[in-house]
Parts: sequence; C-alpha cells; structure tokens
Amino acid sequence: MPAPSNPSSPIGGTIFPKKLFTMIGATPAALGGWCDNGTAFEIRNPNEFARVMLPQYFKHCKFTSFVRQLNFYGFQKFKREALLVAHETNEKALTFSHPFFQQHNPRLLGKIKRKTNYTELNETTSDTCSNGDEVEHLRNEVSGLKSTLALLGDQISQLTMMVSDIANAPKNDILEALQYFDDPCLMSLTTLDMDFLATIVPLSLTDTVVDTKWKV
Repeated sequence: MPAPSNPSSPIGGTIFPKKLFTMIGATPAALGGWCDNGTAFEIRNPNEFARVMLPQYFKHCKFTSFVRQLNFYGFQKFKREALLVAHETNEKALTFSHPFFQQHNPRLLGKIKRKTNYTELNETTSDTCSNGDEVEHLRNEVSGLKSTLALLGDQISQLTMMVSDIANAPKNDILEALQYFDDPCLMSLTTLDMDFLATIVPLSLTDTVVDTKWKV
C-alpha cells in the first residue's frame, strides 16, 4: 500500500507554479514570503529577491521577467495603497495572489494554468502592453518633432540669409525700396520695433530708414 502524500507538498500543475510554491516557502522573511494567512505572497525587497532567490529556481535573475510569468499564470498584484495600509510595509514591497495558490492547500496548484487565449493574456498583461504602446507612441512623437525641427531649421537658415542680404545691401537700394513700399504698419513703427530692427541691420541704416519714412 503506497504511503500517503505530504499535504504540504505541491502536487500536479505545471513547473512554474510548483517552483514558485517551493521558492516562496524558502524565501527569507527579510525578502518576502507568505502573507494574508497563506492566501498571498509578498516580495519585500524586489532587487534582493531577484538577486538571491530567482537564480536558485529559474534560469534568470530579472524581476520583470518573474512578474511577467506571474501575469501569464493569472496572478494579481495588489494595489500599492491597499498594500501599505494592510501590511504597513515599505513602498518597494509587492504582493501577489491567485485563487489556487495557497500555502496550506498545495493540491490546488494543478488548477493553475498558463493563459493561452490572446484576449485573456492581453488583459492580465495590460500594464506591460500599455507601456509598450506608450513607448511606441513616444517614439513616433519624437520622430515627428525631429521632422518639425528640421523644417524650422531650414526656414531659419532662409531667414538668416534674407536678413544678411538686407544688411549687406547698398543703403540707397533699401531707401528707394522703402519709399515705394506703401505699408501702414511700417509707418507706425514703435521704439520697440526699432530696437528689434537695430539688432538685425546696422544702426546707422536703421536711423536713416526711420528718418526717410517720416519724410515720405
């Protein structure tokens, strides 16, 4: 007659839930462990947990990959606000739970399945997906801004050349053009306007232009 199985040992299920169950049970209290009467587990120091615990059970030490796996298997992450109130822990701590991941009932591990339906997977990893979409959106915006800046740069270069041509043009040519340039706006130049004009054309030429316009 076979010996009865240990009720505290994980039975059935896929490899990830069983490894997770064993790892959480072996996690030092300073790094994490079971909480909420064994219905959830807490990671108190994600960085140290990833460095110390993950390599012992998985082929990586990336906490983001670990969280992604939890999402694939339907684990839910507690909101930080609720976590801080319930456990009075630090802001870095994270708590995860699953209806079939319970410290005192490992037989339920066999019911934890990896999500294969695209819709379900998309719902459980909405944060990851939205982050990816946001990055792509930002890249597109940056690309658009670069194009706009390039266009503005060309326009500024053209304006600079125009101003340079005006500044280097013979004084008589400019005065003659202004005498036949019937623009009310030019006739109402203020002191502020002239200050700006003086920054782009020689001061002596600006004074001459003003004197000429008042005489026209």
